[in-house]
Amino acid sequence: MNARSQRQTTSTSRLRLQIATTHMNPKTYRRIIRASAIYDIIVTLPFAIPVLAAWNLAQITGLHNSLGFSGSIPEFEPLHIFFVNLMGTVVMTWSFLRVIRPDPLLGLLDGVGRFLFSTWMLYYLFVHSATAILWLYFVPEILWGIVQVFGYLKLPADAKKPIYLATP
Repeated sequence: MNARSQRQTTSTSRLRLQIATTHMNPKTYRRIIRASAIYDIIVTLPFAIPVLAAWNLAQITGLHNSLGFSGSIPEFEPLHIFFVNLMGTVVMTWSFLRVIRPDPLLGLLDGVGRFLFSTWMLYYLFVHSATAILWLYFVPEILWGIVQVFGYLKLPADAKKPIYLATP
């Protein structure tokens, strides 16, 4: 091994060690939690309000049809819209909690929830031929999940203690 190759190997090894031992700054992690919550509010608000949900679903259907995407979008009956609104309201409540209190444990749980949502999206895309528009929701969902779960794992141990249990 020549000297240049040895320096590159040493430099790469140091970088890997630095990445492996680097901690996530707790303030940065709280900003990530808050940013993911704000993203959720923006994306979910149109599903949480009955009139907006119907309009939003019509826009999604129009986009699906105009782009000739694969998969299908069913006609929504009032009961379907009710469940869309119900889930939108739950997500909005969860999002406001994370904006107000960006606790590391909430970030971890949100990341795990995003992995589950992403799994359900893949299930409906591949098993039930749902509209390919789901990919537009899948990509940010899985990315937020990765950032939040791995961000939590990179926090120093003392920063993982839930805020409501922290002593002043």
